[in-house]
Amino acid sequence: MIGSRPSSPAVTIPATDRAGLLAELRERVRRIEGVGGADGRAVVPLGIPDLDAGLPGGGLPLGAVHEVAGAALDAGSATAFAAVLLARLAAGRGPVLWLTRARDLYAPGLAGYGLRPQDLVLVQARPDRAGETDILWAMEEALRCPQVGAVLAEAGKLDLTMSRRLQLAAETGGVPGLLLQLGPQRLEASAAVTRWHVTALPGDGARSALAPAAGSAFAAAAWRAELQRCRGGRPGCWDLVWHGHGGRLYGAASTPDGQGAGDLGHAAPA
Repeated sequence: MIGSRPSSPAVTIPATDRAGLLAELRERVRRIEGVGGADGRAVVPLGIPDLDAGLPGGGLPLGAVHEVAGAALDAGSATAFAAVLLARLAAGRGPVLWLTRARDLYAPGLAGYGLRPQDLVLVQARPDRAGETDILWAMEEALRCPQVGAVLAEAGKLDLTMSRRLQLAAETGGVPGLLLQLGPQRLEASAAVTRWHVTALPGDGARSALAPAAGSAFAAAAWRAELQRCRGGRPGCWDLVWHGHGGRLYGAASTPDGQGAGDLGHAAPA
């Protein structure tokens, strides 16, 4: 046909090169988005291979905001899981700021999940709406301070604009942040890198099913952690057991849809 251009020959990429090419493209996207710091590599593995494989770069990114949510009946489980993540993210980096409203925290209880009282700074705001505004302002300021190890804020319903501001502050300061949302109020749209929903595993049956494989009959807590959203990674669902004695997290590896189980992994002490 007059004026038509010859078609370009199809380019075939060898199968052996595809995995490396995809990994390089994912790393470029992480750098562009600011996930995990300027080099896209600042991540903290949780030590459970199947879970870490679903996270961007093989771990929880620093310099990013993460969400942990739980229903009112699972508030204790969600709080404990958030404490484990917070201790892991802040390890060796600096003090931890915990921002809350109208709730007293039991420091020895948090220590059982790896968060030492001497590393913890508790900031308690007023229980009204103005107090929540103060909490979000304090979180944004703390995320911009590289001397802070990590920040957790117990937040209610906040809009996408505020979520983006917090994520930008985390990227600027390189400080990881956790938004702990308890009860029915949840973010529908969010700039957070990961979103977790935590429920308690029912009864001692779940604990006894996982604890023998972990080499101990004692488990401080057992949770089902659903990774509902993960920018640069993949969602999944895992049954986890936290062993307070020795400070270890164990998990029954699940498929992305949460069905089936694989080998158990464990994390180094927090």
